[in-house]
Amino acid sequence: MDHQRLVDRIGQWAQAPVASSVGGQVVLLGAVLAAAGVAGLAAQALGTLVRRAVLAAGWRAWPRPFWWPAAPVSAVLALTARFRLRAAVDAYAQLLEAAVRLHAVELAVQLGTEHAGPLDRLLGDVLTQHLRTRTRGA
Repeated sequence: MDHQRLVDRIGQWAQAPVASSVGGQVVLLGAVLAAAGVAGLAAQALGTLVRRAVLAAGWRAWPRPFWWPAAPVSAVLALTARFRLRAAVDAYAQLLEAAVRLHAVELAVQLGTEHAGPLDRLLGDVLTQHLRTRTRGA
């Protein structure tokens, strides 16, 4: 994936007139989040490759007693990964909730639903019924 091409493409989309609409802004936000995810995955993959290359060099020559620290180190790494994953998921959920709260009333008006005031349970139910994907069996 070409990083500069992706940045140029997102820049072109941001300058387009459609980017001033709510839908265009949602698409741009999605593109930025996707790009951030791809960059994060690429960085993580590169870090994994470097770590494996460094740690694997000469592992057969290591003295036997040095293997026991692998268990506590693995446990610490697993706990750290769990904490960071939960924090990332929480931040993403808050971002999605903020986007929904920001644009739900505008979406309801565009869909022809009359609603005054902020997002509430009734409006959420109406939007859910209107936007729910119907399955063939239902």
